[in-house]
Amino acid sequence: MISSTSRSGSGASSVCIKLTNDSDDSGCKSNSEEPQETSCSGKHAIFDSKTATVTIPAIDVPLLDPFTGENSGDIAVFKGQLTQVKGIEDFVISPESFVFSEMASDYSECHAKYTYADGQFDKGGWLRMPFVQVPSIIIIPPNLHIPGPTKVFDVTLRQLAVDDSVLHLFNYTHLLTLPPTK
Repeated sequence: MISSTSRSGSGASSVCIKLTNDSDDSGCKSNSEEPQETSCSGKHAIFDSKTATVTIPAIDVPLLDPFTGENSGDIAVFKGQLTQVKGIEDFVISPESFVFSEMASDYSECHAKYTYADGQFDKGGWLRMPFVQVPSIIIIPPNLHIPGPTKVFDVTLRQLAVDDSVLHLFNYTHLLTLPPTK
């Protein structure tokens, strides 16, 4: 569960997202000053500022019964991308990028999780990504780009009821900062 919200205009270039059940945020937060790897390292969503896309390696999606619209109890795992709308905090689903990966018996704390609002897809749902990596770069003259630290966030996006292909940044929390890669 997200307890605080922070926003930063750091100009970071990548995001790592980790989705978990609201009651289970183990492995997500670090209270120490030292960067810590999580049990979900390597499974984070990554934001790329050059292409303005978030690549999500695993999204747990509850399946709905086609006749009743109720949750069937089955969970499908997909991978896909979101593209940021220029100048605002909205992301558009890139439908051609979404690919079914596997069926799961339970939600994974390492995966993003989509939740239907009131069990109905058309009322707008939530996408929670527990780990989103946002790499930064340092630019020094003469236009030399040096890798900076990578910030890791817990991110929640709200699906717009008026356009179900758009997800709005609802909140995010800084979890930890990783040193630059060499």
